[in-house]
Amino acid sequence: MLKLFKWQDPQLKNIWDDFYQDNLYLSPYSSWKYNNISYNCFKFQTSRWKEKNFFLVEYINDKAVAIIPLTFRRGNLNIFGDFESGGALDFIYPENTSDEVFDNIFYDLRKFFPKQTLCLNKINERSPLYKYLQAKHYEPSNTRKCVKIPFGNSYKEYYQGLSRNQRLNINKTFNRLEHDKQEYSIDIKINSIVSDKFMKDALRIYNKREGERVGHERGYVSKFRQLHFEPITPALQKMSNNFNAGLSLKGVGLIAFLSGFITNGNEFIGPRCAMDSTFARYSPGKLLINESIKWLIANTNIRCLDLSRGDENYKYEMGGIQHINYAYEIKL
Repeated sequence: MLKLFKWQDPQLKNIWDDFYQDNLYLSPYSSWKYNNISYNCFKFQTSRWKEKNFFLVEYINDKAVAIIPLTFRRGNLNIFGDFESGGALDFIYPENTSDEVFDNIFYDLRKFFPKQTLCLNKINERSPLYKYLQAKHYEPSNTRKCVKIPFGNSYKEYYQGLSRNQRLNINKTFNRLEHDKQEYSIDIKINSIVSDKFMKDALRIYNKREGERVGHERGYVSKFRQLHFEPITPALQKMSNNFNAGLSLKGVGLIAFLSGFITNGNEFIGPRCAMDSTFARYSPGKLLINESIKWLIANTNIRCLDLSRGDENYKYEMGGIQHINYAYEIKL
């Protein structure tokens, strides 16, 4: 059976934290901490006040077995957080959840929301929920490519694994920096509160790059909302498992950044990565990825950079491999 909880109920938080902890299948966007930021930001997004949230816990024999956080919007049900910048979403459940539990979830959802449409838009291929839907012959309504860069314990081996052209391009970058007498620095922070200045500088680069892709930048109001009320921004700045890397030039400041979170599986997943095209001569995005991998090998046990949605060429050129997010529209 399904039981409806209010977000503020401490029992919901305890169940959520218990299921999320050590579950390698769930992304940081599924953590209670991230969703609490999202819930608090939601209150300031006036365009979304008509939405209704349902935080449902599935019980079998009086034991909580899964959480189904949903938002009802424009006639459909979506996983809570679907309209934010998170790369992968899921129901919240223990790592060893069985198909029988998913059977019960969908049976009870059909009773709770008869004839509604459940939209699952960001189910990653590694998810047990995806494997269940695949086994039950649900057809995805859409797919979206994602790219991650795995690497081992040796930077030399990673570098040698890149194409010859890419190795030459990396060498050219260092030669150009030296020729132009440009001094660069890399600043990487993990599990640290980052400064307002870094976040503003990063968003300036991010929005400029986005504007170059779509032909226009965000307006002032949209940028203000992005800085203060878009959940990904305070989460990247303050969450305990955050990761922020910046590439700066002396006398210029930040010219590229890579921001995201460390997963339960000790991997990096990044929703924001951009470089200032003014300095494209130095390939700052690739340089930052290269130097971040070098730093991570030397200083941490992290061995994968998941650059999330989007299959831009630079991700593959830096050793990326593809994985898929699936979308489903399920009639309840």
